[in-house]
Amino acid sequence: MILKRLIKWLESQDENTIVQNGFGEPHCDRGFYENLAFDPVKETTIKEMLKQAKLANGSSFYGYKGGTYEMGNYTDVFIGFYHECGEPINESNLRLWDVEEKLNDDDYIKILRKSDPCQKEQKILTYDKCKDGIEIEVPTLFLKNLIESARKFKKQ
Repeated sequence: MILKRLIKWLESQDENTIVQNGFGEPHCDRGFYENLAFDPVKETTIKEMLKQAKLANGSSFYGYKGGTYEMGNYTDVFIGFYHECGEPINESNLRLWDVEEKLNDDDYIKILRKSDPCQKEQKILTYDKCKDGIEIEVPTLFLKNLIESARKFKKQ
């Protein structure tokens, strides 16, 4: 996804929406410095993510091993810490951030793992809400955080 598309989507959302596994401060991606990455954060708001995305647009950032890179509307966007290669922000992230507000306490989320022969990591399938729950695509980084949160919640 490019920065322009991300900003447009964030502007179309309720700014007060609380987002789990969103993003924070911008910087160069570790994998390709010309790409924009944002630090992952466990909880934030649409308003804060929009602020960070707009701040990054037109700004220059220092690459991990040197150089200065300017970010703009057509820069690809990722989530990852400064010293790590990030994961691309894509439609799956938008669906995840959007669906969280639409879930009731009585709803269920179904997460199905499916191996992708082209990737070392496992991918998740995407479906709409069904009678047994909601099935959504979740990037690996978010899945790890989701499982960690579920384990903590279960212990309470």
